[in-house]
Amino acid sequence: MTASALLAAFTVLAGQVLDPAGGPVADARVSVRSGSLVQVAAADSDAQGRFRIEGLQPGSYLLRAEKPGFAPH
Repeated sequence: MTASALLAAFTVLAGQVLDPAGGPVADARVSVRSGSLVQVAAADSDAQGRFRIEGLQPGSYLLRAEKPGFAPH
């Protein structure tokens, strides 16, 4: 298998964590779990609320964002 074929088997999940007013939430913990609820990967949002998780295999995942003082989503 070539390196490009191996890379094609994985994907990136990127997004932004926003509060109810639409403002960015910095330092939120974003976790990705498989269908069996096993944590696959996690990342923290930056100052603009952006996060990026790389190396996920294609499939369905549950996404959760948490930060003290906010209800988890």
